[in-house]
Order: sequence, then structure tokens, then C-alpha cells
Amino acid sequence: MQRVRTAPPRYWLVAVVVIFFLGFPTVISSFLASEWAQALILAIAIMGLNILVGYSGQLSLGHGAFMAMGAYISAILAHQYKVDYLLTIPVAALTTGVVGFLFGVPALRLSPLYLALATFALAVVSPSIIKRPHELTGGVQGILIAQPDPPPVVGDLFTTVTGTVMTSDQWIYYVALACALLLFWLAWNLSRHRPGRAMRAIRDGEVAAAASGVNVAGYKTLAFGISAFYAGTAGSLFALSRSPARCWGRSSPTSCPSGRTSGCRARPGCRSRSPPRSRTPDRPSRTAWS
Repeated sequence: MQRVRTAPPRYWLVAVVVIFFLGFPTVISSFLASEWAQALILAIAIMGLNILVGYSGQLSLGHGAFMAMGAYISAILAHQYKVDYLLTIPVAALTTGVVGFLFGVPALRLSPLYLALATFALAVVSPSIIKRPHELTGGVQGILIAQPDPPPVVGDLFTTVTGTVMTSDQWIYYVALACALLLFWLAWNLSRHRPGRAMRAIRDGEVAAAASGVNVAGYKTLAFGISAFYAGTAGSLFALSRSPARCWGRSSPTSCPSGRTSGCRARPGCRSRSPPRSRTPDRPSRTAWS
């Protein structure tokens, strides 16, 4: 109890912010909860990019490629192999982290300018590479996965506390919030301990850091791996949140996109896009006086 009373003010501020985000979906619509889930997902990706650029001082313009890798790994596992969507998140994150670590090994020999160009090239060629294995990735059409429903235990607990039924958008919001809090805690501890101090030393001066006994090559590749790990987590959550049940537009409360009806639900403020009308130029148009 004494430790709680003497806690620094920043801990109380963090506790207030966490309580606010926990109760926030109960006072907003399901659509706004999905938008805030997207904000949390992008915050995870930004945290990873901050570790790479802000702490280790390496320029990267291809962070979206690692997000796409994490998204497709989760989508393929959930859609084709019927793996539980919660299990696909750590699998996608770890796989993307390993790929990012391996990508960081040849990047050690590049200067900051050429490293930025290399990562930019990775982002440019990633869409073409993803479209090649059509049977695995769906080609240009992509992969459509149904938005996951909340588990019965979590849904019953949410109903008991709030008196309302938990929607899939709210469940994705809480999953993204849990991942964001966990990864924020990991990044906070990383920055306060030896790896974070070593990365800041490399950012300020590689020669001075090497003279102080810092393993420059090791921490640079570690920063790439951690950054890709965060990007893979964000991409996995992004794939699970962007389901075929999401509607377009803001007029009709019950309709969903044409041809994408698996897992659709009525969503307030949504309407489907009407299919384009086919023009028949061989039939003469009627004039106002005919």
C-alpha cells in the first residue's frame, strides 16, 4: 500500500489513460470503435518505426512491406489453414521479425542514404511479389476473411458490465488495445535498459559507440528485427480488422458491399456501392421531346 501511495505521478497518469481507453468503446458507436482500433494498430507500427529510426538512427522507407507481410501471413493462416485468429498474431509477428532481422544484415554495409533507397525499393516491389503466388495470396483480389466474433466468455462479461452486446468491432478494439499496451511496455523497458542506451549511442556516433564496446552490427540488426516485429503485429491486426463485413458509404443502415456478404451485419451509417451501370452506345438516347 505504501508503494502505491508513493508511486510517481506518471504511473497514475498511465493508469487513468488505460482506464479511459478501456471504457471508451462503451460510449461510442461500433463504427467509431473500429476507427479507433485502426488508430491503435497504426500506433503499434509507429512504435516499431520509432525504435528503428528514432533510437538506432537508421532510415527506413519500407515499413509498409513488413506490415503487408504480417497481414498476409495472418490472412493465409486464418483463411486457408483455419488457424485461430489470435494465434496468427504472434506467428505473423515472429516471422516478420525474423525476416526483418535477416534484412538488417546486408543493410549494415549501406550508408544511410542508400539504406533509405533500399528500403524504398522493398516497398515498391512488395505489391508485385505478393501478387505472384495467386493461389496463396489471391492475386490482385486479395484474401477475404470474416471479422472474428468475440469469445462467449468475453462477450458475456462485457454484457454483464455494460448491459449491451459486444460487437466484433469492439472486440477487435480491445485486442488491438491489449497488443498496443504490451508492446508499449516492451518498448519502454527497451529504451531504459542496455539495448536502448546502446542504440542511442549508435545513433549519436557509431565510432564512439564502437570505441565504448557497443556491438554496432548486432544492435543495428536487432533494431531492424524489433521494428519488423512491431510492423508484423500491426499488419496482422490490420488484416483481421479489415473484413468483408465492413460497409462503404454512410447512408443505409442495413446494406453491405455487393458481392462481399460473408459475415455481414447491419451497421449504422453504411451503404453498399451500387454496381456500375453498363452503357449501351448502340441504343439511341431518348430526347426530352420524343
